[in-house]
Amino acid sequence: MKVFIFVFVFLSSFFIYANNFDGSYSLSNKDDCNKMLSIDIKNNFFSIYSMNNNLENKKLIIKGKLEILNNGTNIYLKMNAIEALYYKNTIVIQNSGNSMNNYTYFDLCDSKYLNFNKLLK
Repeated sequence: MKVFIFVFVFLSSFFIYANNFDGSYSLSNKDDCNKMLSIDIKNNFFSIYSMNNNLENKKLIIKGKLEILNNGTNIYLKMNAIEALYYKNTIVIQNSGNSMNNYTYFDLCDSKYLNFNKLLK
């Protein structure tokens, strides 16, 4: 019986988290990138798009299965190689590293951190 309760609580919390993330997220500062970026999340899958600042010519950059990591203090979203912090309907991606850990996720963006706000319906 204890195992059943544990499994039920674990699975129900997973589905609660998954449903809370569903939606569209838009780059909060359009000046951070040469193009506009957006993230769509639905049913534990994500898609990241680029488009011009008039929201035309939407082009898929990357898509895949969304992983949700909760360490008890913070919630992290893993979108393939991209890891992001999730906080109050905002996704924060560290876009670039430093000289010791050199990487850039989105070459079209100059900012070190990219904030994506959830578009409320």
